[in-house]
Amino acid sequence: MRIIVQIAANGIGLWIARELLAPNFQLAGGFGTILLAAIVLGIIQAFAKPVLKIFSFPLILLTFGLFNIIISVVVLWLLDLALPQLSISGVWTYVWTVIILWLTNLFITMAFPKDRLETE
Repeated sequence: MRIIVQIAANGIGLWIARELLAPNFQLAGGFGTILLAAIVLGIIQAFAKPVLKIFSFPLILLTFGLFNIIISVVVLWLLDLALPQLSISGVWTYVWTVIILWLTNLFITMAFPKDRLETE
C-alpha cells in the first residue's frame, strides 16, 4: 500500500510541476504518461538515489544536508533522460520541480502515515 501512495504522490507532484512550470517543464500526454513518469521516478528513487547518497555522503555532511537537493536534481535529470515524453529545461526548473515534489510527498505522507497504511 505504501508504494501506491508514493507513486500517487509523485504523480500529483509531476502534474503540479507541469501546470506551474509550463514553458520549461513539458510532460506530453495525459494521465497514462504521468502515471508512467511517477512509476519510473519511483524506480529511480529506489535504486539510484541511495547509491548517489552513499557516494556523496561527505558532501551531504559538509553542506548540512543541502546537497540532497543536488541529488534530487540528478534523479530528476535521470527521469528526463529515461522518458522521451518529458522535457525539462533550465537548472531552476529542476530545482523548483524538486521542491514541488518534496512538498507534495510531505503533505501526502502526512495525510497517510506509515502506521495507518500498515493496519489497513
